[in-house]
Amino acid sequence: IKAGFPNIVIHEIKENLGYAKGYNYAFDILKNEEFIYYLILNNDVIVNKYFLSKLIYNLDKYGKQNIYGSKIYYLNSKKIWYAGGYYNTFLGFARHRGINKYESNYSYKTHKTGYVSGCCMLISKNLIEELNGFDERYVMYYEDVDLCYRASKLSYDIYVINNCYINHEVSYSLGNYSLNKLYKKICSQIKFIYKINNIFLFILSLTINIFCIPIYLIS
Repeated sequence: IKAGFPNIVIHEIKENLGYAKGYNYAFDILKNEEFIYYLILNNDVIVNKYFLSKLIYNLDKYGKQNIYGSKIYYLNSKKIWYAGGYYNTFLGFARHRGINKYESNYSYKTHKTGYVSGCCMLISKNLIEELNGFDERYVMYYEDVDLCYRASKLSYDIYVINNCYINHEVSYSLGNYSLNKLYKKICSQIKFIYKINNIFLFILSLTINIFCIPIYLIS
């Protein structure tokens, strides 16, 4: 990268900080730079030619301080991985809309949604600073859900854009159906429940979730 793109400034980190700490590290480096937006992208995605211009068009249309994301397809496929997201604050589960469906059978228009995937997020620098970045208590998963939840509590809107998409090699680092991935998801779900509920609701939610584990495994 250094040889091919000498005009690009590269900040090298000596260890894997994880998603939340890694991005917050970057936000801290860039806090005094004069720009307006962050475009957050996973390293295992491929974007199309008009991806960014469509995001910016909708940002101008719906409001510059909101959070925006694209539809996400599986890599080398037209099967949807993400076309919006929803979550339940009591049980703590978070799910993608449209997952494993095809556009030929379903139509997902631009709409407000519960959260956009941290795989692709356009967000203003001011809002990142207002939210104090990602919550570093999440080691992996739910960082995006938590950030969008906190933004919505401050009356900002979350949008997924219908004519803007990327392709994503899902769970490239952990494997799509690995026990390690499942373990990290459950840990983050528990942290999310604990963070936004009182102790009574947390214990009640945890009890219900234990009985729901078989349903989560097949959903």
